Amino acid sequence: MRTVLSFVAIAALLICGLPTGAAAGKKGDNPRCADEPHHRSRQQRTAIKADATIVGNLSIPHEGPHPGIRKVERAGHRFRLDHLDTLSVVVEWKNVAGPETQRVEVFTPTGNLYQSFSAELNENVMTTLIPVSGSWIEKYKMTGDWCVLVYVDSQADPITHESFTLRLPHREH
Repeated sequence: MRTVLSFVAIAALLICGLPTGAAAGKKGDNPRCADEPHHRSRQQRTAIKADATIVGNLSIPHEGPHPGIRKVERAGHRFRLDHLDTLSVVVEWKNVAGPETQRVEVFTPTGNLYQSFSAELNENVMTTLIPVSGSWIEKYKMTGDWCVLVYVDSQADPITHESFTLRLPHREH
């Protein structure tokens, strides 16, 4: 029985390929954001292009003569969970000629779909807001490497992808 299971596991690896990782040009540790060849080939085959940027909308405590909360927007890939209100996925589209639909899928560090957003592409720059403060992300401290895949219409392959990391604050000793 073990021999049959081992054979099945080896056959599955040969057919499906090895898991993606550093050798595959990954972004973060989330396998959903690995630079897979079919992602690049889809971008090369289509005239429509897109670039995604992650922007954190932060509330940072400010001390000094005028204490309070300072609101900041910052593009990046690493965010502290305790300062993050929302995340914005900003997608800049190029060569969009007709009515198209944008789909943004957000995957947790474990690779599960967290949320999917769809909207008609009516501008060259589309922004999708992901609530963090007060959401399951904050409540369950869902830290780690997240992945965002962006699709156009109902295409099976993403046109672009981006990753970001949510982390807890460092503890002071």
